[in-house]
Amino acid sequence: MTRGCVSARADEGSDENLSGCESPHDFEECILVWKHQENSEFPEKKVVLMVDLVGVLIPGRTLITGFRQVDDKKLVVDVPLPGTVNEFAVVLLKPDIPVDHSLGIYYALPPFTEWQYLGLVNLERASTFFRAPWTQLGQVPGIQLGVSLEPTAIVKELQPSDQKEEEKHMDSAKGIAQDLFNYMQSFSQNSGQFAHLGNVLVLPVNCIDSWFKKFMHKHSIDPFFWMKKQAA
Repeated sequence: MTRGCVSARADEGSDENLSGCESPHDFEECILVWKHQENSEFPEKKVVLMVDLVGVLIPGRTLITGFRQVDDKKLVVDVPLPGTVNEFAVVLLKPDIPVDHSLGIYYALPPFTEWQYLGLVNLERASTFFRAPWTQLGQVPGIQLGVSLEPTAIVKELQPSDQKEEEKHMDSAKGIAQDLFNYMQSFSQNSGQFAHLGNVLVLPVNCIDSWFKKFMHKHSIDPFFWMKKQAA
């Protein structure tokens, strides 16, 4: 007990039990001891994810609940026959997470060392449907789904992997279209019989076939050259 303190515990709004503090320094020590005892008597509750907290629902299959605990805040589960899965849902089965936290949903391919973010579930959104992003990867021997307890403000800043894939496809489409447009511009005419029309495109019948042959030739020399131009 700190010197001069009759008691280190005071009722809220009362200084009676701190009246024995003989100096400002003693008073500060009394307050510190009081707060320490308060924190000791009412420790912060530690959140540990239970293995039956969430489930995975795949159309045509029974609910998957066989999660394994990785640590206090992470769970994983194996998804059999992932090649037959086009979509699935992750469902929060118990409301046993803090109100300001969410369960981030991730997936990983063998050897399960790199995890891709998919989305989240929380107390406000207890279930979320996902498209299976691994279906675009061909034959996949197996995948794991993982959930991780994280502050909602942080997990909301993450970009889902399917959104990344969609943006990649769009960038690729834009690059190919731009290359075709640049090729077609070589047939632009603004003189002679077309002078009164301004810039016009006079395309030969085999224009697209000719462009495609040139496109494939450039691709054989510099694979995915159109994506590099998009990134530049």
